[in-house]
Amino acid sequence: GSMNSYARLCSELFQSAQKSDHFKDLQIYYFHNCPYERLYTEPSCRIGFDVETNWALKNLSGEYKAIFVGDANMAPSELLIEGGSIAHYHYNERPGLAWLHDLKKKFNSSVWLNPLPQRYWSYSFTTTTIDIVRGVFPMFELTLDGIDAAIEQLLKKR
Repeated sequence: GSMNSYARLCSELFQSAQKSDHFKDLQIYYFHNCPYERLYTEPSCRIGFDVETNWALKNLSGEYKAIFVGDANMAPSELLIEGGSIAHYHYNERPGLAWLHDLKKKFNSSVWLNPLPQRYWSYSFTTTTIDIVRGVFPMFELTLDGIDAAIEQLLKKR
C-alpha cells in the first residue's frame, strides 16, 4: 500500500542524506501529525521511546538541518489550540504551531517533505493545515525530485 512506498522514500531520503558529505550525523525523531512536547525515537510513537522536545531544542545544535516528513493533513485544532493533539494519552499545553515555530527558530535550515502529491495541497479539505505548515517551512513533495529540491534548499547559504 501507500505506507510502503512512503517508507521506501523515507529510507531513500535517509540513504541520500547519509551519502552526502553535508549530513554526517543523522538524528531521527518521530511525531504523530505535529511535534508537541515530546518527540519519539521510534516510529510507533510509544511512551518510553521519547525525548522532550525542549531537551532537543536545548541540546541539538542549530547547525543541524531539520527535515520534517508528514502530510500536514490534520485537524486545524492540532495546530491551533492547546489540548488539540489527538493522542488520547497526551494533553498538549501549547498549540502545535508554537512548537513548529520553536523548531524553525532553532535550526538554521529546515524543510518539510510531504508524501501527499502537491496537486492535492490546495484542494483537499486539509488545505488549511497544509497552508499553515507551509507558512512555517518550505514544503516539498516526498518524491525523489522533491528530496533533491529540499536538500538543495537546505544547503543554500543564507
